[in-house]
Amino acid sequence: MVGFFTFHAYKSWMPDRDEGYVRRGEGVLPPDPEMAHQYDRNSKEEGVFFDEHTQRLIIQSVLDAAPFQSFRTHSISTDNTHIHILVSWTSGKELAKVSQSIKTSITRALNTALHKRTWLSDGGDQKQVVDAEHFDYLITDYVPKHTGLKWREGVGFYG
Repeated sequence: MVGFFTFHAYKSWMPDRDEGYVRRGEGVLPPDPEMAHQYDRNSKEEGVFFDEHTQRLIIQSVLDAAPFQSFRTHSISTDNTHIHILVSWTSGKELAKVSQSIKTSITRALNTALHKRTWLSDGGDQKQVVDAEHFDYLITDYVPKHTGLKWREGVGFYG
């Protein structure tokens, strides 16, 4: 199975973003400053943005987790607000379980290397890559457009 996972930095995609925001089960919604204020009141920590050092730690944590969790890493892209990870596995694990395992590995690595806190927003996006065309699009078009550090199988770090 091939999966494409997206994790957002904690509080980095708030409802007052010009581009709107995503609410689980409802999709993309228009900007909502009042909802952003409510999210802020309910949160226990400040928001996170991934600097270059943190992006490098995130990528390395996924690469380090791969042999232990039995997945193959094809591509990782980072930005200051989110991460995209393209992996495959043959173990029969469900998409959601692989996603959660990777997310846990990232959080554990950041807590160990930096300090303990909430690094990633709840949930995350998980998509099954269904064919070679979709896989190639992600590798050659979608992932390279991101502004942060990137890693690709056979290439290593770039960007």
